[in-house]
Amino acid sequence: MSSKPSSSQIDIAAARLRSLAMATPDGELLGSEDDVIGSLGVSRITARQAARLLEREGVLTVKRGKHGGYFAARPSGDMIETVVCSYMNTLGLSTKHTGMVATSLWIEALREAAGAERAAALAMVDELSPLFEDLDPEATLEEVSKLEQRMRAAVFKLIDGAYIDLIFRINAAFARQRLTGWTEQLDADLHRRFVRKWKAAKLMELEGIADGNVLQAVTAAMHERSLWVGRGGGKWKDEPAVERVIAENSLR
Repeated sequence: MSSKPSSSQIDIAAARLRSLAMATPDGELLGSEDDVIGSLGVSRITARQAARLLEREGVLTVKRGKHGGYFAARPSGDMIETVVCSYMNTLGLSTKHTGMVATSLWIEALREAAGAERAAALAMVDELSPLFEDLDPEATLEEVSKLEQRMRAAVFKLIDGAYIDLIFRINAAFARQRLTGWTEQLDADLHRRFVRKWKAAKLMELEGIADGNVLQAVTAAMHERSLWVGRGGGKWKDEPAVERVIAENSLR
Protein backbone atom coordinates (compact mmCIF):
# COMPACT_ATOMS: atom_id res chain seq x y z
CA MET A 1 0.00 0.00 0.00
CA SER A 2 1.38 3.39 -1.02
CA SER A 3 2.31 5.75 1.78
CA LYS A 4 0.77 9.17 1.87
CA PRO A 5 3.03 11.70 0.11
CA SER A 6 4.39 14.61 2.15
CA SER A 7 3.49 18.22 1.42
CA SER A 8 7.01 18.87 0.14
CA GLN A 9 6.76 15.96 -2.30
CA ILE A 10 3.47 17.28 -3.63
CA ASP A 11 4.84 20.82 -3.88
CA ILE A 12 7.91 19.64 -5.82
CA ALA A 13 5.75 17.58 -8.17
CA ALA A 14 3.35 20.51 -8.61
CA ALA A 15 6.25 22.85 -9.47
CA ARG A 16 7.52 20.43 -12.13
CA LEU A 17 4.04 19.86 -13.52
CA ARG A 18 3.39 23.61 -13.57
CA SER A 19 6.55 24.15 -15.62
CA LEU A 20 5.42 21.47 -18.07
CA ALA A 21 1.94 22.99 -18.37
CA MET A 22 3.22 26.56 -18.84
CA ALA A 23 5.68 25.39 -21.50
CA THR A 24 2.82 23.75 -23.43
CA PRO A 25 0.31 25.78 -25.51
CA ASP A 26 -3.14 26.22 -23.98
CA GLY A 27 -5.35 23.19 -24.60
CA GLU A 28 -2.60 20.87 -25.82
CA LEU A 29 -1.97 17.44 -24.34
CA LEU A 30 0.93 17.01 -21.92
CA GLY A 31 0.41 13.27 -21.99
CA SER A 32 -1.56 10.48 -20.41
CA GLU A 33 -1.50 10.14 -16.64
CA ASP A 34 1.11 7.37 -16.98
CA ASP A 35 3.22 9.61 -19.23
CA VAL A 36 3.10 12.45 -16.69
CA ILE A 37 3.89 10.12 -13.78
CA GLY A 38 6.92 8.88 -15.72
CA SER A 39 8.07 12.42 -16.49
CA LEU A 40 7.72 13.53 -12.88
CA GLY A 41 9.15 10.36 -11.39
CA VAL A 42 6.54 10.25 -8.64
CA SER A 43 3.77 7.95 -7.46
CA ARG A 44 0.29 8.10 -8.93
CA ILE A 45 -1.20 9.55 -5.75
CA THR A 46 1.43 12.32 -5.67
CA ALA A 47 0.83 13.18 -9.34
CA ARG A 48 -2.93 13.33 -8.80
CA GLN A 49 -2.66 15.61 -5.75
CA ALA A 50 -0.26 17.88 -7.61
CA ALA A 51 -2.67 17.93 -10.55
CA ARG A 52 -5.54 18.98 -8.27
CA LEU A 53 -3.50 21.97 -7.10
CA LEU A 54 -2.85 23.05 -10.66
CA GLU A 55 -6.47 22.57 -11.69
CA ARG A 56 -7.41 25.03 -8.95
CA GLU A 57 -4.80 27.44 -10.33
CA GLY A 58 -6.33 27.11 -13.78
CA VAL A 59 -3.12 25.95 -15.50
CA LEU A 60 -4.09 22.29 -15.94
CA THR A 61 -7.13 20.31 -17.04
CA VAL A 62 -7.40 16.59 -16.30
CA LYS A 63 -9.72 14.56 -18.51
CA ARG A 64 -10.61 10.96 -17.78
CA GLY A 65 -11.63 8.25 -20.22
CA LYS A 66 -10.49 6.98 -23.62
CA HIS A 67 -9.30 10.36 -24.90
CA GLY A 68 -8.26 11.67 -21.52
CA GLY A 69 -4.99 12.89 -20.16
CA TYR A 70 -3.36 15.98 -18.70
CA PHE A 71 -3.90 19.14 -20.76
CA ALA A 72 -2.29 22.57 -20.47
CA ALA A 73 -4.65 25.39 -19.56
CA ARG A 74 -4.53 29.09 -18.78
CA PRO A 75 -6.61 30.90 -16.16
CA SER A 76 -8.83 33.63 -17.61
CA GLY A 77 -8.84 37.18 -16.32
CA ASP A 78 -12.53 36.87 -15.53
CA MET A 79 -11.91 33.76 -13.43
CA ILE A 80 -9.12 35.51 -11.50
CA GLU A 81 -11.30 38.57 -10.90
CA THR A 82 -14.15 36.43 -9.58
CA VAL A 83 -12.01 34.32 -7.26
CA VAL A 84 -9.95 37.20 -5.88
CA CYS A 85 -12.98 39.48 -5.42
CA SER A 86 -14.75 36.73 -3.51
CA TYR A 87 -11.71 36.32 -1.26
CA MET A 88 -11.47 40.09 -0.76
CA ASN A 89 -15.10 40.11 0.32
CA THR A 90 -14.42 37.40 2.91
CA LEU A 91 -11.68 39.62 4.35
CA GLY A 92 -14.08 42.53 4.68
CA LEU A 93 -11.74 44.86 2.82
CA SER A 94 -12.59 48.52 2.37
CA THR A 95 -13.04 50.10 -1.06
CA LYS A 96 -11.16 53.07 0.40
CA HIS A 97 -7.95 51.06 0.32
CA THR A 98 -8.56 49.32 -3.01
CA GLY A 99 -9.42 52.73 -4.47
CA MET A 100 -6.15 54.16 -3.17
CA VAL A 101 -4.29 51.30 -4.87
CA ALA A 102 -6.13 51.84 -8.16
CA THR A 103 -5.40 55.56 -8.03
CA SER A 104 -1.71 54.96 -7.33
CA LEU A 105 -1.49 52.41 -10.13
CA TRP A 106 -3.02 54.75 -12.69
CA ILE A 107 -0.78 57.63 -11.65
CA GLU A 108 2.30 55.44 -11.95
CA ALA A 109 1.09 54.06 -15.30
CA LEU A 110 0.75 57.60 -16.67
CA ARG A 111 4.15 58.52 -15.27
CA GLU A 112 5.69 55.60 -17.17
CA ALA A 113 3.63 56.27 -20.32
CA ALA A 114 4.94 59.84 -20.46
CA GLY A 115 8.45 58.39 -20.51
CA ALA A 116 7.71 55.67 -23.05
CA GLU A 117 9.34 55.35 -26.46
CA ARG A 118 8.20 58.41 -28.44
CA ALA A 119 6.99 56.77 -31.65
CA ALA A 120 4.81 54.26 -29.79
CA ALA A 121 3.48 56.94 -27.41
CA LEU A 122 2.60 59.32 -30.25
CA ALA A 123 0.89 56.54 -32.21
CA MET A 124 -1.28 55.73 -29.19
CA VAL A 125 -2.16 59.39 -28.63
CA ASP A 126 -2.97 59.93 -32.32
CA GLU A 127 -5.36 56.97 -32.17
CA LEU A 128 -7.13 57.97 -28.95
CA SER A 129 -7.24 61.78 -29.03
CA PRO A 130 -9.96 62.05 -31.73
CA LEU A 131 -12.21 59.70 -29.73
CA PHE A 132 -12.07 61.99 -26.71
CA GLU A 133 -12.27 65.20 -28.73
CA ASP A 134 -15.45 63.94 -30.42
CA LEU A 135 -17.07 62.74 -27.19
CA ASP A 136 -20.63 64.06 -26.95
CA PRO A 137 -21.33 66.09 -23.77
CA GLU A 138 -24.51 64.01 -23.52
CA ALA A 139 -22.55 60.74 -23.53
CA THR A 140 -23.93 58.12 -21.17
CA LEU A 141 -21.98 56.68 -18.26
CA GLU A 142 -21.67 53.42 -20.23
CA GLU A 143 -20.12 55.25 -23.19
CA VAL A 144 -17.70 57.07 -20.90
CA SER A 145 -16.76 53.81 -19.17
CA LYS A 146 -16.05 52.06 -22.49
CA LEU A 147 -13.79 54.91 -23.57
CA GLU A 148 -12.05 54.83 -20.18
CA GLN A 149 -11.42 51.09 -20.58
CA ARG A 150 -10.10 51.59 -24.11
CA MET A 151 -7.54 54.16 -22.97
CA ARG A 152 -6.60 52.07 -19.97
CA ALA A 153 -5.92 49.06 -22.21
CA ALA A 154 -3.85 51.20 -24.60
CA VAL A 155 -1.74 52.69 -21.80
CA PHE A 156 -1.08 49.33 -20.19
CA LYS A 157 -0.08 47.92 -23.59
CA LEU A 158 2.26 50.87 -24.17
CA ILE A 159 4.10 50.32 -20.90
CA ASP A 160 3.93 46.51 -21.03
CA GLY A 161 1.87 46.67 -17.85
CA ALA A 162 -0.02 43.38 -17.83
CA TYR A 163 0.49 43.02 -14.08
CA ILE A 164 -0.80 46.54 -13.41
CA ASP A 165 -3.76 45.82 -15.68
CA LEU A 166 -4.64 42.68 -13.72
CA ILE A 167 -4.51 44.41 -10.32
CA PHE A 168 -6.46 47.39 -11.67
CA ARG A 169 -9.17 45.09 -13.05
CA ILE A 170 -9.49 43.23 -9.76
CA ASN A 171 -9.79 46.46 -7.77
CA ALA A 172 -12.28 47.92 -10.25
CA ALA A 173 -14.41 44.75 -10.12
CA PHE A 174 -14.36 44.83 -6.32
CA ALA A 175 -15.40 48.50 -6.32
CA ARG A 176 -18.29 47.80 -8.71
CA GLN A 177 -19.56 45.09 -6.35
CA ARG A 178 -19.37 47.27 -3.26
CA LEU A 179 -20.24 50.76 -4.52
CA THR A 180 -23.69 51.32 -5.96
CA GLY A 181 -22.74 54.91 -6.76
CA TRP A 182 -20.99 53.88 -9.97
CA THR A 183 -24.31 53.24 -11.64
CA GLU A 184 -26.44 55.86 -9.91
CA GLN A 185 -28.14 58.30 -12.25
CA LEU A 186 -26.90 61.81 -11.62
CA ASP A 187 -28.86 64.98 -12.24
CA ALA A 188 -28.53 65.72 -15.98
CA ASP A 189 -26.59 68.94 -15.42
CA LEU A 190 -24.20 67.29 -12.97
CA HIS A 191 -23.64 64.41 -15.38
CA ARG A 192 -22.79 66.81 -18.22
CA ARG A 193 -20.30 68.58 -15.96
CA PHE A 194 -18.78 65.27 -14.99
CA VAL A 195 -18.40 64.28 -18.65
CA ARG A 196 -16.93 67.68 -19.55
CA LYS A 197 -14.37 67.60 -16.74
CA TRP A 198 -13.51 63.95 -17.32
CA LYS A 199 -13.02 64.59 -21.06
CA ALA A 200 -10.73 67.54 -20.34
CA ALA A 201 -8.69 65.48 -17.88
CA LYS A 202 -8.26 62.62 -20.38
CA LEU A 203 -7.12 65.00 -23.12
CA MET A 204 -4.65 66.53 -20.67
CA GLU A 205 -3.35 63.03 -19.87
CA LEU A 206 -2.88 62.30 -23.56
CA GLU A 207 -1.16 65.61 -24.18
CA GLY A 208 1.23 64.93 -21.32
CA ILE A 209 2.05 61.51 -22.79
CA ALA A 210 2.54 62.97 -26.29
CA ASP A 211 4.86 65.71 -24.99
CA GLY A 212 6.74 63.43 -22.63
CA ASN A 213 5.63 65.76 -19.83
CA VAL A 214 5.53 63.58 -16.73
CA LEU A 215 4.23 66.32 -14.44
CA GLN A 216 1.30 67.13 -16.71
CA ALA A 217 0.40 63.47 -17.26
CA VAL A 218 0.53 62.70 -13.53
CA THR A 219 -1.38 65.81 -12.48
CA ALA A 220 -4.10 65.05 -15.04
CA ALA A 221 -4.23 61.45 -13.80
CA MET A 222 -4.75 62.65 -10.23
CA HIS A 223 -7.55 64.96 -11.31
CA GLU A 224 -9.20 62.33 -13.48
CA ARG A 225 -9.11 59.74 -10.70
CA SER A 226 -10.59 62.23 -8.23
CA LEU A 227 -13.55 62.66 -10.59
CA TRP A 228 -14.16 58.90 -10.68
CA VAL A 229 -13.77 58.58 -6.91
CA GLY A 230 -16.40 61.25 -6.43
CA ARG A 231 -18.66 59.75 -9.09
CA GLY A 232 -18.33 56.31 -7.52
CA GLY A 233 -19.56 57.60 -4.19
CA GLY A 234 -22.67 59.00 -5.84
CA LYS A 235 -21.73 62.42 -4.49
CA TRP A 236 -20.02 63.99 -7.48
CA LYS A 237 -19.85 67.75 -7.33
CA ASP A 238 -18.54 70.43 -9.67
CA GLU A 239 -15.28 70.70 -7.74
CA PRO A 240 -12.08 68.65 -8.09
CA ALA A 241 -10.32 66.97 -5.20
CA VAL A 242 -6.87 67.27 -6.75
CA GLU A 243 -5.22 68.67 -3.62
CA ARG A 244 -6.29 65.69 -1.51
CA VAL A 245 -5.22 63.16 -4.16
CA ILE A 246 -1.84 64.87 -4.55
CA ALA A 247 -1.35 64.70 -0.79
CA GLU A 248 -2.05 60.97 -0.87
CA ASN A 249 0.17 60.36 -3.90
CA SER A 250 3.03 62.81 -3.60
CA LEU A 251 5.19 63.34 -6.69
CA ARG A 252 8.58 61.71 -6.63
